[in-house]
Amino acid sequence: MPLAPYTLEQAEQDISDLRGLVDRLLEAHTFADGPTPNTPDSSGVTAWSGSGNLALMNSSGLQGNVPQAQTAFFPNNTVVNGTSLTNLAQGTYKGNDADVGATYETEVWGNGVQGSTAQTLQFGVVLGGTTLANLTFGTTAFGSPAASVIFRWWGIARVTCVTTGGSGTWRSLVLAKVNAFTGNLAPGNSNQASGTSTESTSTTVKDTTVDQTVSLSAVWGSTTGAPTLTSQVAFFKRVC
Repeated sequence: MPLAPYTLEQAEQDISDLRGLVDRLLEAHTFADGPTPNTPDSSGVTAWSGSGNLALMNSSGLQGNVPQAQTAFFPNNTVVNGTSLTNLAQGTYKGNDADVGATYETEVWGNGVQGSTAQTLQFGVVLGGTTLANLTFGTTAFGSPAASVIFRWWGIARVTCVTTGGSGTWRSLVLAKVNAFTGNLAPGNSNQASGTSTESTSTTVKDTTVDQTVSLSAVWGSTTGAPTLTSQVAFFKRVC
C-alpha cells in the first residue's frame, strides 16, 4: 500500500518541532530530584539531580556530585594586627544548601613581608564568626634570618557538614604554606613550611538553615617590626 503524501502542513509542523528542540538546548534547564539511575552504556554518562545537587555517573558505575566553583575574586585584604584573626578572604555558604557530608572551601593566596623583628603567623578557619581549626608557623619558617623576609603564601579553609538544622554541626580543615620569595627553596634552607590542622573528634555548632561565611583568616603573633600579609586571589566552591 503506497504511503500517504507528505504534505506541506506536515513539513511545517516537523520544522516547528525541530526548532523547538533546538531552542530548548539554548535555555536553562532544571533537573528534578530522582532516584539513582542505572549505570549507562559503555560510552555514556548519565546526569541527574540528587538532593538538589547535579550528579554524574559514568559507565563504570562511579557516581558523584559536580563541584560548584564561583569565579575568582581579588580581596586585597591586608593583615597587620597581632590581636585576633582577620579575614583574608571569604565565601558565603547559602542557607539550606548543605546535606550531611557537604563540603565547602575558600582558597586564597598572596604575599607578605616579615617584620624587622620576625613574628609567628597563624592561619585559621572562621565559620560564621566562629574560629575552628587553626595552625601557627614559627618565626624560622620564612628563612634564616627571617627578619624582613619577603614571602609568598597559599591556604585553604574547608568546612564539612556533619549534621543539618538549626543546631547543625561542622568539622573543618585548614591547610597553609609559606615560603621565601627570593633564593632557591629547600628544607635545608629553612625557607619553606607547610602545615595542616583539623579537629580530632569534636564538632562546632552552626545553623545550616541560614547563610554563613567561610573565611581563611590570619593573625601575626605581634605587630612588633610591622609584618604584613595580603590576599591577592581567592575563590569559593562547594567541593562535594
